[in-house]
Amino acid sequence: MSAKTCNRQLHREGSRDNNPDSKPVLIDWASLQLFTALTNRGVERLVLAVFPHDASRPCIHLPGDLGEAHRREVERTLQRHPEHSLGVVMNPALPKPEDLGSRPEEQRKDGSAKTWGASNSHIRGGIGAWSECDGGLSLEEQQQLPERAGLPRPSLAVWSGSKSLHMYWLLRDGEELLEPERFRSLQRRLAAAIEAAVPAAKPDKGIHNPYGEEEITLLEEEVLPAIQQCLQRVDAIDRVLLEEQDARVALAQLDEQREAERLLAEADELSV
Repeated sequence: MSAKTCNRQLHREGSRDNNPDSKPVLIDWASLQLFTALTNRGVERLVLAVFPHDASRPCIHLPGDLGEAHRREVERTLQRHPEHSLGVVMNPALPKPEDLGSRPEEQRKDGSAKTWGASNSHIRGGIGAWSECDGGLSLEEQQQLPERAGLPRPSLAVWSGSKSLHMYWLLRDGEELLEPERFRSLQRRLAAAIEAAVPAAKPDKGIHNPYGEEEITLLEEEVLPAIQQCLQRVDAIDRVLLEEQDARVALAQLDEQREAERLLAEADELSV
């Protein structure tokens, strides 16, 4: 799983399982838990983000532990905002202050406290570095970027479900988190190395902040239609091949019949 591991089909936009009477499945929770395990992110004080594709619009942050109540809250939010995507705040936060919400800058318009862990100033450190490229390269070309840029092999690669491959270089178990400024520097240098090696890759330079959301794309809108078109083309090719095979078999049978008739005719002439 990036992820997409390979892409997590996390936000599934109302797809159903084999039971037509079952409720729509909005999120692949097992894949999300796998992703947090593979990134060593864990679920403690995890902040999920329901965000629009328009970066100028606000993001809805939902902290929790992926328990039943947290899942219901996330699914209700996605139902209210079906055009949004689901993301994960990748880097862990500092301990939550007991007086959070006592200062005006920590309050929402309704007076409630803003979500802790959803701001750069809340981040304790980086779990590694990651890269996303928006240059329209094929998945195979994106897989080759680290080697072409002289970078080590990423710890994890995640297909976004549409066009980009998200690659992660993660700290080893026991290593201390990166200081936020060091994290930002590493992200900038990582993007610069990829861009220098392959300018067409167009690495995303807006993900150098400690607050990093792993985009979980809209599977139903982008991936499944493409797969369906591919399957339709495969079906059409299969039909053509089957027709050609049937035609070859018919010709072969006709040739065999003609050869049999010729042999019978020769036998009749010899017997006269």
